[in-house]
Amino acid sequence: MNHYHPKSKYPYEVLVWENLLFSCGMCNNKKRAYDTDLEPIINPTEYKPKEILTLAKFFICKQK
Repeated sequence: MNHYHPKSKYPYEVLVWENLLFSCGMCNNKKRAYDTDLEPIINPTEYKPKEILTLAKFFICKQK
């Protein structure tokens, strides 16, 4: 699970359902405490990513 709004900056949203998203460990690790209010990213609870994004290549990450 990943928090769309980071826990460190929005502690009152830690258990808000719309703030909880599924993500792989690699994506969760890269996002860290990125502030989505200052520089928004696509929130899949508000938009349908497949209507916004185009998939150019598909790959599966290998576990370390």
